[in-house]
Amino acid sequence: DHRPAGASYALADYAFDVLQVAGQLGWQRFALLGHSLGAIVAVLLASSLPERVTHLALIDGLLPLTGKAESAAEQMRVALHAQLELPGKKKPVYQDQERAVEARMKGAVAVSREAAELLAQRGLMPVPGGYTWRSDSRLTLPSATRFTDQQAMAFVHGLRCPTQLVVASDGMLAQRQELLSGLPFDVERLAGGHHLHLNDEDGARSVAHCINRFFAAS
Repeated sequence: DHRPAGASYALADYAFDVLQVAGQLGWQRFALLGHSLGAIVAVLLASSLPERVTHLALIDGLLPLTGKAESAAEQMRVALHAQLELPGKKKPVYQDQERAVEARMKGAVAVSREAAELLAQRGLMPVPGGYTWRSDSRLTLPSATRFTDQQAMAFVHGLRCPTQLVVASDGMLAQRQELLSGLPFDVERLAGGHHLHLNDEDGARSVAHCINRFFAAS
């Protein structure tokens, strides 16, 4: 379900979601595995509450988008305008599921046809005129605030549990060599794009093998 009216999708809200799920399951301590935004949220939570997280496995995600301190007012201005304009925007409607699949394949972060079809199976809903994605449009809103680089890295250096980062060779982090070389934990590089675990069976298998080995060793 979408969040209720007036709620937000800030990073801290996602971290609290994880804590609520852990509470429902009765988990006082737990390991976290996350991809992209999920990996970022996992880092924030594990660093903030190190007594709760035993292990951390990250797939092509580490730091949130950052901003300069002097740009804080501009960032909030953009976010507030986007929030005001959102009610007037409509999601795209596709005549059939195939057109939605093709659009997802060409998205900002492209995925394979196999991955797009899997996403469409659970992500599309019928509407007058065809199909649209059931995701909450508020997910596209820019953040009202952003950490500075120094603040974001403080979470990384605050990690206390065994941690592994899987970096996709054609993904979001591969070109950030200075960042990767200075991380205080294991970095594994695997072939593939940002969605390497989703795009095909070989990618899924290689990621699973890497992460299973990490959890077994630690």
